[in-house]
Formats: sequence, structure tokens, C-alpha cells
Amino acid sequence: MPDPTSAPAAFFDVDGTLVHSNIVHYYRHLALKNTSALGRLWWHCRFLPKVPAYLLIDRLDRALFNRLFYRNYAGMDADRARTDAQALFADFIRPRIFPAALGTLRHHQRAGLRTVLVTGSLDFLIAPLAQYLGATDTLSSTLKEQGRRFTGELTTAPLSEGQK
Repeated sequence: MPDPTSAPAAFFDVDGTLVHSNIVHYYRHLALKNTSALGRLWWHCRFLPKVPAYLLIDRLDRALFNRLFYRNYAGMDADRARTDAQALFADFIRPRIFPAALGTLRHHQRAGLRTVLVTGSLDFLIAPLAQYLGATDTLSSTLKEQGRRFTGELTTAPLSEGQK
């Protein structure tokens, strides 16, 4: 029997190509879930001043941006975030799937190709999308955990390492 990992595959970038969204949108959605109006206002007052620096760093070095941005997850309850990722998919990600990209992915699946989702997004956020799409594999980032909380550090280098 042939090795399924050596079968031809189609690779799909997720953020901005397959889905009209990005890692900032996903984080914002999780951070504000079940937050009061005052809590949302406070969150925006703390987060918005960081945006110009994030934009500049992203233009200079995507891997550095990812490392810095994912520090926002430090202290977040990992189990809760995984549970909330299901709602994030249903409420936010699924409606933002580009129909043409979905059609292309389905075409490759019907042709018998493995479908691989490639993203700088976090694995637990992309898992519901991968399941929905029937993707064979995902290449994504993973956050370290300690005491059931995210540390804000990645377990490996960002997928964009070396890209400027």
C-alpha cells in the first residue's frame, strides 16, 4: 500500500486566501467573547495603541510579528480557548470562507489530492475549519502551555520564519 503522505497534495493558504480574516481577527474574537461593553471598551483602549507597531513589524518581519502578537495569549485558559474556537468557527470563520477558494479546494479533493491548510494561525483555531473542509493535514502554529494556560510562546518557529 502506498504511503499516504507521499500522495500528491494541494496546499491552501488560509488567512486572506481561503478565509477573509487573519490572526488579529481571531484573537480579538476570543478576547472579547463573553465580555461586557465596559470590558470591550477597556480591551480596545489597551490593544489599539499597539496596532501601529504591529503593522510596522509585520511589514518588516512576519515571523517576528507572529512571535510578538501571540504573546497576547499569555495567561489565557487553554481549554476555554479551544472550546471557544468552535464558536469562533461557526460565528466568524465559516461565513468568511471565500466561495471561489472553497470551490477550488473541493475540485482538488474530488481529484483525489490531499488537501493541506497552511497558516500562521494557531492550530486550535484552525482545527474546526480543517474538519469542516475535510482537509487532510494542517501546517500551523502551536502555543506552549503551562498549568492549562497559554504562555504566549510558540512551540516551534513560525511558519513564516525567514520571510521578510
